[in-house]
Amino acid sequence: MNKNVVFILLGAFFIAMIVAMIIRSAFSSSSNGDTNVEVSKILVANKSISIGRTLTKDDVRWQTWPKDALFKGVIKESDQKDPDKLAIYGQKIRRSIEKGEPISLRAIIKESEGHSFIASSLGAGMRAVSIPVSAASSAGGFIRPGDRVDVILTYSPRFSGEAKNYSQRTVQRYASQTVLSNVKVLAIDQKSTKSKSDDEKAKPGKTITLEVSKKDAEVIYLSLEMGEMSLALRGLGEKDGVKLSKTKNLTTDANVSDVIKSVTRKQRKASVNTNSIRVYNGRNAQDVIVRAAEQ
Repeated sequence: MNKNVVFILLGAFFIAMIVAMIIRSAFSSSSNGDTNVEVSKILVANKSISIGRTLTKDDVRWQTWPKDALFKGVIKESDQKDPDKLAIYGQKIRRSIEKGEPISLRAIIKESEGHSFIASSLGAGMRAVSIPVSAASSAGGFIRPGDRVDVILTYSPRFSGEAKNYSQRTVQRYASQTVLSNVKVLAIDQKSTKSKSDDEKAKPGKTITLEVSKKDAEVIYLSLEMGEMSLALRGLGEKDGVKLSKTKNLTTDANVSDVIKSVTRKQRKASVNTNSIRVYNGRNAQDVIVRAAEQ
C-alpha cells in the first residue's frame, strides 16, 4: 500500500477520534446541566384511549416526568408495590385520553361509584334494565352481581275470537317459558359489586338490574305486563352462549309466547280447510262455519 495513503488514513482516524471526544464532551456537559432537575416515573397513555374502554397493560407505559410538573392523581411508579400489576387494569375510562397524556385516578371509574360504574360496564349496544324480585323469584337471594341467570316468564295467555276454539288443546290457563337465557346480573338493588359478606348468607334484594340487548329490553318490559318473572341462577362458567330473544320484528305477546304461536299455527292450518254455508230461516240468513275435523 502506498505510504501516502496510509498517512492519510491514520490522519483521518485521529481526526474522527478528536471529533467524537468533542461531541461526547458536549453531551456530557448538557447532561450535567440537567442533574438539578428531579424526575419521577409516572403512568402515561401508550396510545389514544377512548371513553368507556377497559384499561389494559398494553394501553399504558411508565415514563420519566419532571417532579415539579406532577399533579394530584397521577400514578407514580415509586408508589406501587408491583408496577406490573396495577389495580386500575380492568377498570373503565371516564373520559378520552390522548397518547402520552398522564393517567389520572380521576379518569378511572371505580366500582364503588354505583350508577357511573353500571353505565361504563355495559357492553356495546347493551342496555341495563331492572325487574322487581323476591326471595322466591331470585333463587332464594343467592344471586349476586356478576352472576348469570335465565329469565322465566309465567303468565296466563288470553285468546279471543276463533282462537278460543283451539286454545284448550294447548293451554288451560297458565304457561311458563324461558324468554332470555344466560343474562348477566349488573346489580342487586343499588349494589353493583360483590362483597365478602355476601358469601356468608343470602340477602334477597327487591330489584335486580340485568344487562340485555335493546330488543331484549323490550321483551323484559313486555313480559312484566304479561305476567310474573323469575330468575334461575346458572352454574358458574356454564357455556352455551348468550341466547337472544326469539322475536324477529315486533315485540308482542304473540311472538314472545311460544304457547300463543302454537295456537295461532293451528288456527291458520284449520282455516285452510274451513268452509262456510249460508242457512236461511225466512228472511234471516246466517253464515255457519264448517270446520274439518282435526287429525
